[in-house]
Amino acid sequence: LGRRPHDAERARAISELERLDVGERADRHVADLSGGHRRRGAIARTLAANRAVALVDEPFTQLAVGAATLVESALTDHAASGGGVVVAVHDAGGLDRLVTATRSVDPFGPSAAR
Repeated sequence: LGRRPHDAERARAISELERLDVGERADRHVADLSGGHRRRGAIARTLAANRAVALVDEPFTQLAVGAATLVESALTDHAASGGGVVVAVHDAGGLDRLVTATRSVDPFGPSAAR
């Protein structure tokens, strides 16, 4: 059983949802949301946790251009405020403003298990 969030945690979560333009869907079950709304909700939850590093996997998948811009802005703001952002993507195009360091992984490189 999960615990109920404190008022400050709930307020932070609602704030992040609103920032990513999904606040009006905060009371809906995740199964009732589109893929893009689910993605933004998950990113809002990650940012609302207020951790030093946000780890996001394919944050722009299933997002319209406007929604992707909101996500990029939120992640950039997290980094600008001293947080770290680790982004896993297959296509790094368009991450210029967010990326300060990159690392490519070759799954068939010398250290890969075969």
